[in-house]
Amino acid sequence: MQNNDGYRSAIEHAEASHLLVTEVLGELKNIMHRQQKLYTIIISSLMVVIVFIVSGFLWYLNQYDFTGEALYEYDVDGFYAIVDSDNNVIAQDITPEMWDNYLEWSKTNGEG
Repeated sequence: MQNNDGYRSAIEHAEASHLLVTEVLGELKNIMHRQQKLYTIIISSLMVVIVFIVSGFLWYLNQYDFTGEALYEYDVDGFYAIVDSDNNVIAQDITPEMWDNYLEWSKTNGEG
C-alpha cells in the first residue's frame, strides 16, 4: 500500500510541476505577444514621423526654384557681393572705382 501511495504522490507532484510550467510558459507567451505589439506600434509610429519630416522638408524646399536661370543672372558691380533672392545687391566690398583707384595707386608706388 505504501508503495502505491508513493507512486501516486510522485504522479501528483509531476502533474503539479507540469501545470506550473505550463502556466509560466503561457504567461511568457502573453508577455512576448504584448511586447511584439508594443514594438510594432513604436516602429510604425517612427516610420510615420520620418515620413512627415521628409515630406515637410520637401514641401519647404519646393517653394524655391533651383532650376531657374535667375540663380545665375546676377547684375553685380563689385568683386564680392551679397545678393538676395530678388537679385538685389545687398552689400559689396569693392566697387570698380575703388579697384581702379587701387591699381593706379599701386602703379605710382611701384607695387604693381
